[in-house]
Amino acid sequence: MERYIPWVIVNIMILTMFIISYYVNKTSNNGIFFGVRIPKEYQNKSEIINLDNEYKKINIIVFLVIAVISNFLFAYTINLKEEVLAVILVSIVMIILVLHSVIFVIYYKKMKNLKSSKGWNRKVKNVVVVDTTLRKPKRNEKIKIINSKYFALLFIFPVVMAIITLFKYSSLPNITDFPNSGFKNIEKDTLKGMLTLYQFPIAQLFMSSIFFFISKTIINSRVDLNSGSIKEAVERKKRFKRISSILMLFTAVEILILFSILQFSILYNFNSGIIEFIFTIIMLVTMIVFIGLFIKVGQGGRNLESKEEIDELYKDDDEKWILGCLYYNKNDPAWMVEKRVGIGWTINLANPKGIIILIVLLIIIFFMVIIGGIIE
Repeated sequence: MERYIPWVIVNIMILTMFIISYYVNKTSNNGIFFGVRIPKEYQNKSEIINLDNEYKKINIIVFLVIAVISNFLFAYTINLKEEVLAVILVSIVMIILVLHSVIFVIYYKKMKNLKSSKGWNRKVKNVVVVDTTLRKPKRNEKIKIINSKYFALLFIFPVVMAIITLFKYSSLPNITDFPNSGFKNIEKDTLKGMLTLYQFPIAQLFMSSIFFFISKTIINSRVDLNSGSIKEAVERKKRFKRISSILMLFTAVEILILFSILQFSILYNFNSGIIEFIFTIIMLVTMIVFIGLFIKVGQGGRNLESKEEIDELYKDDDEKWILGCLYYNKNDPAWMVEKRVGIGWTINLANPKGIIILIVLLIIIFFMVIIGGIIE
């Protein structure tokens, strides 16, 4: 059964990346088409609609070919070693990411040339909007983000699991059996054994820190109030932030519970396969629901915009975004901003703080991989 896991994962990855690619404009920030900002009065032009349809057709063809080749490849290599299957999985994922990026850049350039040739620009005075309720909502606010203190409660999971593991450690046999896992028999009296026994509490601590950091980011990141009416734009951003925080909390709790089940299966030597399968299905369903919700809402609440809404906030900021998706602005003190393309947030590459945090995260991930290698 475990041999089929990479096969399942690659199909989930293909489907997920296809959805992300197919709905790239629908999920991008307000007024953004292929990473290029278009004034509201030009957004329904036939040229843009035709370009979007052409992009979608190419994505359908490309991802269909990838899916067919990938499934044939796994069908013929399913009996090979797990290490080989893992390499095939990673290779397919990398190819998908490269193709997705290449296709996007091609249409980014097409849209940029189209905007330039058609003269779709509007010279207006920059509008500065300050709304402190986006970061610190009022007590009686109906739509507000989940407070970071609830994300701080996530640290209870690794602390409790570490304490239980500590008390249970002395009663474990010298040769510890890891049911339903690929670790086989590992001596607990070695560093290797210690790392293995505490791997899930360590992973929980790492995940709790990441989700707490993300919650802070959602609250404190600069909001892109560009395109649309001021009042409606603020309302959309509040809804989007709330939905994002709910997604993060749900996902975090589900992952931490799953890791707790895995840890209990090691400490109390029971087969957690069925429980893991159920929780994996629940997590998958949750992600599908939220992906559908984000497609409906759009980045920053883009798709909540009313047709009658006037464009009070438009300003052309294309030059601050490299290839339409990488933010570089030395004059912006914010190190984290809303993504221009797709759902989420991105780093200001011109801000030293953002670069430092990115490097620190990469170092942490690197050491987590090293620890995993030592355990193996």
